[in-house]
Formats: sequence, structure tokens, C-alpha cells
Amino acid sequence: MKPQAETTHPLPAQRTFLVQVHAQAEVAQGRLAGRVEHVVSGQATHFASPEELLVFMARVLSPCRRPMPSTRALPQHRSEAADTPQEIRPRNLPDTSI
Repeated sequence: MKPQAETTHPLPAQRTFLVQVHAQAEVAQGRLAGRVEHVVSGQATHFASPEELLVFMARVLSPCRRPMPSTRALPQHRSEAADTPQEIRPRNLPDTSI
């Protein structure tokens, strides 16, 4: 049996999104908010309405799309590692700098 091409499959992976609905969203009343991620590209954003969700999906699926910046949260705390390469080396190795 020959596998179907991704473009002819009725549910291609390139069109897969993960939608996380906010705990306080009232979907039955049309108040939808949360986070959406395009699974293949990793592009993600928060949305505050069904319209914002659809705008993001349309932009990602557009053939002439420009990548959207991801809103994935970066760690909010500073790590114990310092800012310079000399200070990032493992502590148990001797300093070999000149």
C-alpha cells in the first residue's frame, strides 16, 4: 500500500495546532482565551478571542507567511552561571586561561 503524500492527506501534520484554553475562559459564551502553538514550526502565541486565534492560524498557514515571533516564556530567574564565558566553565576544572 502506497502512503499518501502529506499534501493530499485530509489532516496533514503541517496543519496541526495545539490549543490550550485558559481556565477562566467561558467557551460556551464565546469568550475564548489561551495559548496556541503550531506543532511543526513551534510558533506560538497567546490569544484573547476566537478572532485572535483564527488570525494566528491563518497567518501560520498562509503560503506567503512570515514567521511570527514566539511568545514562549523564557526563564524568569537568573541562573547561577555567570555572564562571561570564563565564569561558565565547570567549577572542578583548572583555569587554563593565559
